[in-house]
Amino acid sequence: KANANNFGELDVARGSFAACGNGTRGLWGGGNTGSVSEVIDWVVMASLGNANDFGNLYVARDRLGACSDDTKGIWSGGDDSSSDDTIDYVNIASQGDANNFGNLNVGGQNLSACSDGTKGLVGGGRSTTNIIDYFVMASLGDANDFGNLTVARHAVSGSCSGD
Repeated sequence: KANANNFGELDVARGSFAACGNGTRGLWGGGNTGSVSEVIDWVVMASLGNANDFGNLYVARDRLGACSDDTKGIWSGGDDSSSDDTIDYVNIASQGDANNFGNLNVGGQNLSACSDGTKGLVGGGRSTTNIIDYFVMASLGDANDFGNLTVARHAVSGSCSGD
């Protein structure tokens, strides 16, 4: 049993963001500073220190989900009052703004995302949504239907294994 220590601070303080990474870099995207944010921050996982500006999301939003493989960081859904079905991505190894990946079948906020390194899954969202979408991490395009949660729920959490 151990206590947590301070790693550093985000470049832009905000809440309701989503994080992903590849073992080398950690990224935090979106969130809320009083209004929705498009900011992406990053850190080197192996060293303590404050985050740096990476770039901007394709669409500013908060309460979104994120997942990644070794190459791409992907953010899905969220709340921006107009495009809660957006999927955007960055190349984790090179700083810059996110690009459009595609769209979810049903948008939502307070959803969850995870990846096994091949497929990204996005589920939940609004309290009336039980849909699970998936996309292939290595390609671009709209999400496909993966199945359904046992009941509709929001503010969920997810995890995946590459094994």
